[in-house]
Parts: sequence; C-alpha cells; structure tokens
Amino acid sequence: MMAMGSDQPDVLDGLQHLGFSALEARIYAALAMTGAMETGYELAKQLGVSRSNVYAALAALAHRGVVWQEPGRPGARYRAVPFTTLAERARRELEAQVGRVSSRLHAGEPGTGVWTGRGLPLFVAEARRLWRGARTSVMIGVSPHPIRAVLDDPACATESDLSVRLVCWAGCEPPGCGICPPAAACATVPRGLPGAACVIADRCHAVVAYGAADEPAVLTTDAPPVVAGLVALTQGMTPSPHAPGHGGA
Repeated sequence: MMAMGSDQPDVLDGLQHLGFSALEARIYAALAMTGAMETGYELAKQLGVSRSNVYAALAALAHRGVVWQEPGRPGARYRAVPFTTLAERARRELEAQVGRVSSRLHAGEPGTGVWTGRGLPLFVAEARRLWRGARTSVMIGVSPHPIRAVLDDPACATESDLSVRLVCWAGCEPPGCGICPPAAACATVPRGLPGAACVIADRCHAVVAYGAADEPAVLTTDAPPVVAGLVALTQGMTPSPHAPGHGGA
C-alpha cells in the first residue's frame, strides 16, 4: 500500500527544491507522513522500488541527518526527522550562506555614490525601499503625481514611529489636492517643480524623480553633499494651512 504523501506532487516537488533526489523525496515523505519506523524492505514494497535503490537512498538520508536509523534484526529501521527540524536547519544554513555571499559582494561596492535611471516604476520601487528601511525619519518633497503610488503602499503608513515631513512643491491652494498625509508634518511652497518628487530616509539616503510624469529621470544617492542639498529643500517651512501636521521634521 502506498504511504500517504509519497505520491503528492506538491510535497515531492518541495522536497526536491530543498535538495532531495526524487527517490529520497518519496522515501522521506512516506516516513514523515506516517511517523512510523520502517525497514528498507517495507519501504521498497510500499513504493514499488528495488530494495538496493531504497537502501542507497536511506544511507544518503541518514548521512545527511534527515532520517534516524535504528539498528536491528532482521534489518535496520528508519524514522523521519521532523520536517520542522529540517526547515529550521535549512533556514539557518541559508542565512549563513547569504551572509557570506553578501559580505563578499559588499566588499567591492563603493561606500557612497549617485546612481541614475528612468521611469516611474523605478522611482516608486526605490522610494518604497528607502521608506521601509528608514529607522528614524522620512522627508518628502513632492508635486502630486509621482508620490501617489508610494503613499498607497501600506508599508509606508505615516502612523508609524517614524518622523515624517512632507513639503508640497506644487504650491497647492487650500483645501489642497488631498495627497498630503494628515499624520505628516506638511508645508507648501510654490517651487515650480511639476512632476518632481523626493524621498529621504534618515537624512542619509535619497531618491529623486523629475521630468515627464510617466517617464521621469530617477536619481538615487547616499552621497552626503547631495543628500544634504535635498534635505535643505524640505526644511524651514511653516505648516500648510490645508494640512496641519502632527509629526516633526
């Protein structure tokens, strides 16, 4: 009789993505789904596979610590290590591997710089990335169109512990365009920057969009002089009469 789980494609595919061979996946699934101790002979009979292939796969699984082996007569019996244990082990190994690769890649990266690109999707993705990674503050300089998609992201809610300041570069008249988040400290000045937007995280990372609304030029930077100049555009303003702020600069 076929063991439950040993013929479920989603289970078997998932195990193979974790490094199991096709036969190893079937054997582990058969043992894990029943929780019972089985001999190689019993597994071979259940799965319809030759005993020699099953014994070879069991030896490999035992060597990797995926199944427990209990010696006995007439033959050794095997039981699956709980999948939660394997999953935690795989998670730790992946984190360690990612850390090693990341440290080597970052070693060759410049400490600061200015990078350019084009397109509203690029600006939105970079702005959301900076906002989500911010620890203390987010400063926004904006004309309405480019920033809407950023503010629509639930992860960029202004109800967080971040200090959020928004400066409208469009000079909207009261009651305004409605884009200013009511929980953000907001000011408005007629800077004449249609289609421009800037998001600054922790006063040290920034992304700017400017130009055509649907295909703006995009600049991302962590160069201190550039970021300082952008910060200056969002400071020294008085609160907007149509969107009084509740945060700090």
